[in-house]
Amino acid sequence: MTEPIRQRAAEMLEAASNRAAADGFPKAVVGFDGFVDTIARAVGSRRSMEPGGYDAVPTIAAFGGRISAAAGKSMNMELVALEARGGGNGPLMAGAAIVTAPLVLLFLFAQRTFMRGVASGGLRG
Repeated sequence: MTEPIRQRAAEMLEAASNRAAADGFPKAVVGFDGFVDTIARAVGSRRSMEPGGYDAVPTIAAFGGRISAAAGKSMNMELVALEARGGGNGPLMAGAAIVTAPLVLLFLFAQRTFMRGVASGGLRG
């Protein structure tokens, strides 16, 4: 992180902490793990500098062939970023918890009825 960004983040954190303390909330910071996954395509050849002015490497085998051909030498390969999104396990686990929470709450509130149904179904045999 650059120094101005770090300083601004520290100021924002301090302001949020002061606001929470003034409102009587406990101090806590919640966030994601900070990983960003970038989906990229390797450029095979460039026709122009326009955004779509390239031919992508068509297969993983072709990509591997280019890497193997450069073994022991220096090479460069252009990557074009197609998409960037939050990655890592933090966002995935948060999504799983959000999807699962209603089912867990439903079971907790209807546990007695659910268990009665399981028990009566087992007795009828």
